[in-house]
Order: sequence, then C-alpha cells, then structure tokens
Amino acid sequence: MRCDEATERLSHALDRGPDDRSTAELDAHVASCPACRAFRDTSLRVRHHLRFEVLSHVPDVEARVQAAVARPTPGARRRWLAPAAAVVAGIVAGAAFIGLRPTGGPDVAAANLSGPVLSAQRRVDALVAQVHVTERGWHPDVPVRTYSGHIDYRAPESIAIDLVDDTRYPSTAWKPNNVTTVVSQGTDWRSGPAACPRESQPSCTPAAPRVLGSVDREPFPDAAPAPLDLVVPVRSLAGGGDETLLGRRRIAGRSAIGVQVTAAQVEPLLAGLVQTGNWREFYPSDRVELWLDRESFVPLDLKVLPARSAERERWAAHRGYSDSPRATLLELALDDVRLDQAPAADAFPAPPPGAVTPSLGFRELPADQVGISEPGWLPADMAPYRAGLVQTPNGPTVAERTWSDGRAWVKVRVTHDWTGNRLFGDLGDGVRRIDSGASGTVYSSDGGRRIAIHGAAVDVAVSGSLGEEELFRVATSLGIAGEPAPPTWPEASLVTGPGAARALPGLLMPERIGGFGKPAIRVDGDAATVTYTGAGAREFVLVQTRGTSLAPPVEIDARGVDVRGRTGRYSPDRGELEWVERGATFSIRSQSLSLSELLRIAAHLEPM
Repeated sequence: MRCDEATERLSHALDRGPDDRSTAELDAHVASCPACRAFRDTSLRVRHHLRFEVLSHVPDVEARVQAAVARPTPGARRRWLAPAAAVVAGIVAGAAFIGLRPTGGPDVAAANLSGPVLSAQRRVDALVAQVHVTERGWHPDVPVRTYSGHIDYRAPESIAIDLVDDTRYPSTAWKPNNVTTVVSQGTDWRSGPAACPRESQPSCTPAAPRVLGSVDREPFPDAAPAPLDLVVPVRSLAGGGDETLLGRRRIAGRSAIGVQVTAAQVEPLLAGLVQTGNWREFYPSDRVELWLDRESFVPLDLKVLPARSAERERWAAHRGYSDSPRATLLELALDDVRLDQAPAADAFPAPPPGAVTPSLGFRELPADQVGISEPGWLPADMAPYRAGLVQTPNGPTVAERTWSDGRAWVKVRVTHDWTGNRLFGDLGDGVRRIDSGASGTVYSSDGGRRIAIHGAAVDVAVSGSLGEEELFRVATSLGIAGEPAPPTWPEASLVTGPGAARALPGLLMPERIGGFGKPAIRVDGDAATVTYTGAGAREFVLVQTRGTSLAPPVEIDARGVDVRGRTGRYSPDRGELEWVERGATFSIRSQSLSLSELLRIAAHLEPM
C-alpha cells in the first residue's frame, strides 16, 4: 500500500467512519510507516482538541457542520464569487478549517488556523502554470462551460491571468466569456464581457469586450488583493491547526495536501481583482475542496460544490439556479506548474489601445523622501519595497512605505492633513479600541488586518498580510502616541470589554465561539453594538438595548422562533434574530449565518 492511499483511507475513516474495505492491510502499513503513523496520530489529536468540521447549515448540535459562515459585502460586492474569481480563488485560498471548541458542546465556529504553517512556507518568487476550468449551472441553455488558459506571476506585484472560453454555444448569438487580468506594479487592467443578467442572455452581452484599468497604482491597494496574496495565500491563513483534513496525495507530479474552505473564506481576496466577465454566482457557504502544493501552498486542484441549507436553496431559487446537491459547480486544475521560473518578457503587457486607465494618484519616490521613518520593529527578512506619495484632487497627501519578504507584506500610510470625520485608513464600522499603555490608544479593524493611530497632527494606518499582533507591533514601534478619537467621530463611542461592562451592567456576550477575533464594542446611551469579524470576512452584529418589546416587523416573511426559552422572531431577508429578555431587546444580525447558527450564538450568551 502506498502512503497516499493510506492517508486518504485514514482521512476517510476519521471523517466518515470506517469503510467496508478490510483494514488489515491499512493497519499493517500504518504500523510499519512512521510518516503515516504520525499522520494518524496528529489527525486524532487535532480532532480531539478542535473537532475540525466543514461548516454549512448546522441542523443539530450532534450533526456534522457542513459549511462556513460569512457576510456578503454591501453594494457592488454582494454578487458572490464568479467562476473567474474562483479561478483566482485557487490561488488565494488558504488552509482554513472549521473548529468547534469541545467544552460545553459544539457551537458556531469558523475557520481560524494558522501562523506556524506560514512560517514554514516556501518563498515563491515566480510562477508559470496552465489552467483548466469547467463551470456548471451558468445558464439552462448552456449547462457546462469550459475554459483554458495560463497564469504568470512575478513577486510581489505582477500577475497575468488569461482565460479562453472553449465552450460550444448553441449559436453565434452567444458571446464567449474570454477574460484577461493583468497587474504589473503600478498598472492594472482587465478585459472581458460586461456583466449581464442570465435571464437576458444571450442578447444583452455586447459584442466587444470591456477593458478597464488604472495607472499610478499604489503598492498593495485596499481595493484589490495583492498579486503576492493571490499566489502565496498569506492573508487566507488565519489561526492554527493541522493542514490535513482531506488527506495527502500526488497531483500533477507534486505532493499535495487537501483542505476544505468556503466561497466566503476567499471572497475578500477576490473582490476588486476580477470585476469583469459573465459568470454564475456562488453562495457564501458553498464548499470549496482545495488541494495545495505542500512546499509552496500554490493550489493544484479546486472544486466548488453547493452548500446544503434552506438558506442556500432560497438564494438559488431567487436567482433561477437549479443546482443538484451533488453537482460540482466549478472545477479548476493547474497543470505544468513551474515554480520560480521567470515569466516571459511580454507576460505582463500594457493596457490595449482604447482602455480606460485613470490615474490613481501615486507618485513613486525614494524611501528617504516620503517622511516615514523605518519602524522600530519589522518581521525578520522584511526588506524595503516601493514608497511614494498619494495625491488626489479632493483628498489629503498621504505618504506610503512598504516592505515585503516574498511571502508577506506590510504597508505604513501617514498623513498630516487629515480632515475626515472618522479614523483615517478606511477602517469601516467593525473597529476595536485597544488601550496600549505607552503607545496610547490604538484601533484595529478588518479582523486585525488594519491598525490605525490618531495622533497630534498626524494620522497613521498600518495594513498587511500579517496577523494582528505583528501589525500592532509595527504600528506601535513608529514612535507616535495614539490619542482617543475626537468626540464627534463615530469611534468615540468605542469601548473596551471592561468599559462596556461598566457602562451597561449585565451586558450579555457570546462565549465559546471559535474562529472570530476579539469583538468591536460600541456603547451609545443604553445601547451596545458588538461586532465579531472572522477569517474570510465572516461577521455578525449583536445589538442589546433597554426595552420590553420589539418594534413591529417590517417584513412579511418574519416568523416566530424559540430563543433561549422565549418567543422571538426571525426575518430571513435581513438575516436578523430578535427577542426580549431581562428588560432588554436583543438582535443578532448576519447576512450569511443560518437561523440555526444565529440560535446557537444566542444560546451561548452569558453576562460579562
């Protein structure tokens, strides 16, 4: 028996119970093979401590969780993961698992694995590979579409993805979905058909592709994942644990490990990079089976399968999808993978004539001319990368410096003329206040991926693909004393956990939930808003305020449910669970957690 077959059968037995094949041969192999014996022992230990499961709709506390939870992004980002995006997902997705804490029974949990995997990861300076994609369910008249193409990458900020639609359509009225994405440091562009409603196909698709791009692009912009993050999945790796949920095998001649993630877990890295083309959508908790090269973590094989939940079925019905529960919605395979082979000289072409490429206002300068000192602490091997100034007509002048070690990156942004009415750095609403002693008040958001400091006549934002602890160390080593946000800023109502307990005695908070970072807590009068953010942009918001009754429902499909032994209500369109308890009204809101998951969070609320 080969080791790859042994680990596959061990994984199957651990996840689903022993199969009906004889185990004598397997037992004999494990007894004589130290590597397979270590695989078995590690897997048993991990399952005992974390109970790794695939999370989806959670039907019962004893049942296997099928898919992870996530929040859709407002506005334009509510369109979930097109297949072209899923092609990139194969590059960006990390080894994230679902962990349930064993004490007190299973609870709503999300992926949070981590850091040691990253530290052992091989640096990837370049990549050249062929890509093959199969997409199912896009349109009833075109049930299957196939693509072929290639990927070229040069660390840390150049990538080209070219996909050719090989599908045989019913007639020439259907336009092929050829897509190209190119990023080359300060320039990027995308070419493909404009998005078009599936019910209006094929007549609504323009004959000519749309080409959009930009020049004077700052390093590692917030609007799109960096090419480094696409090829080396640093930002997708969060938390700690074993990386062998699906087992090990050889793919395309390489040793690979298999992990299970969800569409939502890779969405933040995809948003903003693939914004053109005609693709089907995926539900946030659709399952992603991903096989990664063991040395580099570059993906070799990916499959997207539908999640199994009432919420997913409702979502599909609204969009006209009729996905079979066992259907593979997308298949991706990388072939002829050549690590550290330099791409061809013309691999990252300039935008074609006629492309719309506005300037984003970044002017590259030597690092000693931007006015940002070297941080007192940086991770080992981080070397200076691009630096410069961002100047836009209606915004402040922002100085930037960046560092990279080929696997991760850090960016420091500083401005002395901030006139906004909230923290600098686009931190959003899920901001957490940290009182850091000598460094003063510091703010963290986006699951710890952004750190902000508001100082005397200076505002700083630190971001990167490192964890919160590392980014915090970088920010607090800049020598800037942080001050609390001004009273008129929304962040002025942020409090720490002890501050919330003092402001609202008896405040209930979730206990024993894994996969989410520390909460952002806001207190306004007699109301507290608590935001939990997890890997892959998963989020839920808990609101508690004094009151004895709920406001009348605004949705006709709101229905009564039992919450903590009380009668509450659930509004599916808002993803909101509400109830009254102990003289207070409660709301738990999320656009992608199922009702069972919201109820499980409610069940674990305890006084601070």
